[in-house]
Amino acid sequence: MAFFESAYHRIAGRIKIKGVLADSGFYDEKLIQSIEAKNLKYVITAKLYSTLQRAMYEHDNWPRVESGLWISEINFKHLDWEEPHRYVIVRQSIKERKKSTWKTASIIRI
Repeated sequence: MAFFESAYHRIAGRIKIKGVLADSGFYDEKLIQSIEAKNLKYVITAKLYSTLQRAMYEHDNWPRVESGLWISEINFKHLDWEEPHRYVIVRQSIKERKKSTWKTASIIRI
């Protein structure tokens, strides 16, 4: 979170910040709260903890986007987090989409 705060304060006012895109190394409730406090949109790749994986596997509404690809969303709250968040989740058939690189879930505020 210190990296984000430092970078934000260095560029705020100089350029318009439209949002934050981050990998799973930044997946942290305190960072998300800081981003939300600044009213920024964000996409952060989620760490696939077992509780999040279970929620994804139990989800049963998977609209098909194309052959071997389904995208949906869930609201999920980690046990030690204050609030639930919206997660956009992707399910794919490895047999049908051999070249795909998506293997993670993302927490998104749009």
